[in-house]
Amino acid sequence: MNRPNGATTPTALVEGIFGVSSAPADANISNFTPTLSKIRMHVGESTDFVFYGLNQYGLVVNSALSGVAISGAANIGSLSGYTFTASTKGAADITATYGGKSSVIKVVVE
Repeated sequence: MNRPNGATTPTALVEGIFGVSSAPADANISNFTPTLSKIRMHVGESTDFVFYGLNQYGLVVNSALSGVAISGAANIGSLSGYTFTASTKGAADITATYGGKSSVIKVVVE
């Protein structure tokens, strides 16, 4: 409990944030981003990639974007769909491409 200065009753504290966007409704995907930009994992572990579709204002309009092409990191593991499985220690980049735009995910296998 929060009892500053040895008080006998707790002090009520509240923190919050309220945000309002003035951007108009826009469900068209104009950019994308992976949920993870850097991954640290061990040999034998697997991780699934998830991508967000963003509109022109940077707001998430799709929280499980499909149709993203991913490639790379063949020297430290294998890709199957959106799943990467680590097989060798090292570091590499995985490149994700959607709608002519690319994003890089750094992978470190320990």
